[in-house]
Amino acid sequence: MHTGEKPYSSSVCSKVFSQSSDLTRHIRIHTKDKPYSCSLCCMSYSDWSYLTHHRRVHNGEKPQSCDI
Repeated sequence: MHTGEKPYSSSVCSKVFSQSSDLTRHIRIHTKDKPYSCSLCCMSYSDWSYLTHHRRVHNGEKPQSCDI
């Protein structure tokens, strides 16, 4: 059930979150921590989803195509 409660707050800024995982991801903005690294190049990312998106560069995947 969604209550709208946001008990997790950043100690660095005023942002608040409903889930601890969202706070953890947000804190990486402040710490510049990038724990997700590409095994094929030197790029690293603060979020796993950014790395997943980046991997498309190497495998040529283009999930969005233009029909024009």
